[in-house]
Amino acid sequence: MLRSILLSSVVSSLVLLAACASGGGASRYSTPAQAQDALPARVVFRHAEQNVEMALVNDAHTDRVELYSQARRDYSTKVTENEVMDALVEYLYGESRFMRYAQPGPAPRSGYHKYGEAELPNGTFHWAVHKYSPHEELLAFVEWQTNFLALWNQVAQLQSSDGNVNFTVPELTPRQRNAGKR
Repeated sequence: MLRSILLSSVVSSLVLLAACASGGGASRYSTPAQAQDALPARVVFRHAEQNVEMALVNDAHTDRVELYSQARRDYSTKVTENEVMDALVEYLYGESRFMRYAQPGPAPRSGYHKYGEAELPNGTFHWAVHKYSPHEELLAFVEWQTNFLALWNQVAQLQSSDGNVNFTVPELTPRQRNAGKR
């Protein structure tokens, strides 16, 4: 049951984001000049135990040519269109419940198993969870994590490499996989 809920949530989120990115949905960027006035944003997922961090930034935050043309080992940051980031920010404030659980300020770098962090024009917010977080909160975080990673995987990246690539995508723990079976 949880799997079907998560899958439908991922699909609906991707459809929404694709519609906004394609210009078919309502966007506050109706002209290229308005897109240049976009507000910078950065959204991050971090799995502390696996030392994995994945970030999405928009064009207003980071110049993709500058980022992708520099050879690096770190492939964790991807640059997406301003419209896609707008849709992601709307998701953070709405369906994902991110802002319901979020605390102001950057995420602490220790003491938590996983966290999400959003650097938005109105401030930085984080949502950190550990194995003792309430069950309902863990389920909501796993849903947010699943949708964020699905979007992150859909964003193209043309990163220049320095030759050594060491990157892994975090997996759900057995407890998270079985969370909906209670």
